Amino acid sequence: MNSCFKLLLASVCMFLGGCSNVQRINVAVDTILNKQDLPNGFFEGDVFAVAPDVKDQPELLTKEIQRKIEKALVNKGYKVDVAEAEYYLIFRYTNTSSSQKVDVTIPSQSSIYATESSASIYKSPEYSSSYNVVTYHRGIGLFVYDARAYARDKEEKILWQGTALSSGASGDFRYTSNFLLFPLIEYFGQDTVKRIDFSFPVDSQQIETFAKQVSFLDSEEFPESVEGNHKAIKQ
Repeated sequence: MNSCFKLLLASVCMFLGGCSNVQRINVAVDTILNKQDLPNGFFEGDVFAVAPDVKDQPELLTKEIQRKIEKALVNKGYKVDVAEAEYYLIFRYTNTSSSQKVDVTIPSQSSIYATESSASIYKSPEYSSSYNVVTYHRGIGLFVYDARAYARDKEEKILWQGTALSSGASGDFRYTSNFLLFPLIEYFGQDTVKRIDFSFPVDSQQIETFAKQVSFLDSEEFPESVEGNHKAIKQ
């Protein structure tokens, strides 16, 4: 491989946040509990109704996110039943993107060529190019309201809320949503007091297990996705 091309490739990898063998997905999670009205959080067997509050998002994707949340709640010992709901869990999500122009320049290099009778200097041309680096900004918010207070007085009393935010090169929200939901469910009903930062490798076994547990089909395989590579490769 041409040495200049090697240097260019290394520069691009650096701008994209590292090559695939060191790729990670960083997630910032913040949860708040209304300790006055719900001092001990939720209990096993509590009943939830889950509904989206989203605009301009694909309908099937929204249903998939809802199904993941419902299955995650059931896996933690809660129940999901609209008619008997004690709590309303409303969720929102986003997967916006921004583009940044990056200029990459490989400087010229001088080489000396010498023979027994003479010497000369050769200077290679400078190489410049521009790239558009796209970053996806993803987030999921969960908001739990008191269903009985709403039924009784139409009061929208919020009892718990949790948000998970992340950014990176992958726009595959079906894949990256697992990295956001996993810590949210881990801290469901708890108060983190402050923001907690997580860093998961893209092939995290924790996330793989979670994704299988909340998938539509028990036999569904987990895609081996890499930040910046939008292909889902089945194992």
